[in-house]
Amino acid sequence: MKNRQKALFAILLSGILGGGNAVFNKLGLKEIPSFLFIFLRFLITAIMLWPFFSKKLLKLNSNLRNLFLISVLPVINIILFAYGVQRTSANIATIIYTSTPITVAILSGIILKETFKAKRIAGVIFGFFGTGLIILLPIFEKKAALQSDLLGNSAIFLGMIFFSFYNVLSKKFHDQYSPVFITFIFAVTAMLMTFLFAGKDLMSPAIWQKVTFSGWIGLLYVGVFGSIALYLLFQYAVKYGTPLIGSMNSYLQPISGVIWAALILGEKVTPIFIVGSLITIVGVYLVTAKPDENKTV
Repeated sequence: MKNRQKALFAILLSGILGGGNAVFNKLGLKEIPSFLFIFLRFLITAIMLWPFFSKKLLKLNSNLRNLFLISVLPVINIILFAYGVQRTSANIATIIYTSTPITVAILSGIILKETFKAKRIAGVIFGFFGTGLIILLPIFEKKAALQSDLLGNSAIFLGMIFFSFYNVLSKKFHDQYSPVFITFIFAVTAMLMTFLFAGKDLMSPAIWQKVTFSGWIGLLYVGVFGSIALYLLFQYAVKYGTPLIGSMNSYLQPISGVIWAALILGEKVTPIFIVGSLITIVGVYLVTAKPDENKTV
């Protein structure tokens, strides 16, 4: 299997699994405080990967320190997402993340010096316009159809920006570390950053008594599939492709996310939501499609 095919297979599976992330986050966060939920999520991930990499952590060098530093970026994304998804629709959260490839394309041009093509410029315009419609959906529809607000949507959008920076900056670490190890460092960083804020809730019996079966299912899904499968597959796509290819899981997340939300949360979509989604996906396609060699801008 060629490297590009490996990358495309990784984002295909990642997009399907990632669509359920917003739904199961929403289930878990209804019953478990945000920082405790994030800490437990990545504790599960770190425990599952620890046996493979515990010795490597003893060999701390400048590259490993830098990997820890950039791993702070997706943790900020997770924190903002956990806050935002409590205030907005799981469908909206998923669609906002479809602008990740557009943001990554811009950052790749600035940081990695990738050349912009006419299609990519058109995609940036389409993508941000469509995402803007979705972020402003509560204003247009006055919360009539979906449980969302401007602050929640904005938090998720800002988190997407942090994750896009991580997407681009993590590429250079694949020369020295495997995708599994990069995912492990990310999980350890998330666990350490949230422990101080989660400690009080962790020791509270009252909180644990309120957690139902659906809350545990939400936590287990994001701890295993939402962290290990989603982020690990993403890193494989970056390794065998590019940061832009890695971000292409956003093609499938809106589709799978709507299916997950409809099946589990009973959410419905509205005309403005559909229009914004279609415009965003068109923008994502234009940015990530292979450009014509003779149309450099």
